[in-house]
Amino acid sequence: AGEDGVEAGQRAGVAVAVRRRDLGRRFAVAAGIGTLLVTLIALGIGYRQSQRILARVEAVSRTCKEIVGGNLAGRLPVAGDDDEFDTLAVEVNSLLARLARTTEILRTSLHSAAHDLRSPMHRMRLRMEQALGAEPPAGPERDTLELLLRDVDQMQRVLTALLQIAEAQRRQ
Repeated sequence: AGEDGVEAGQRAGVAVAVRRRDLGRRFAVAAGIGTLLVTLIALGIGYRQSQRILARVEAVSRTCKEIVGGNLAGRLPVAGDDDEFDTLAVEVNSLLARLARTTEILRTSLHSAAHDLRSPMHRMRLRMEQALGAEPPAGPERDTLELLLRDVDQMQRVLTALLQIAEAQRRQ
């Protein structure tokens, strides 16, 4: 009977060892499946985030191209996520707003200055033509007046070109 007890104990020990081995295999399989699932989920989240970031970078790039193309009213998109992209977009948009205001002030000043200079230049031209027409001076005085008339004509052409540029930019 003692041998039967030892034999039964050995069988029980073998059964426990087999169960432990089986439990170890099951644990290894479960751990492998869990690791695989966690890896797949992490890859999915990483891919989704990279696509989201890429879309934001493309939107910023597209807007920058429009701005470089002359659309100073363009602004970088702010997604409302309160992240680094939004912080950068807010700062760049503030800079673009200041740039647009400065550009508009320059356009207005240029347009105003060109208009303000046209009248005095026109009067100068008329006075020189009168000086040449009534009793025209002779010699160097006449040559000087003719040179001055050409200079005034050149300045009027420049002013006209500046006014055309200002007007064209205002229409954009």
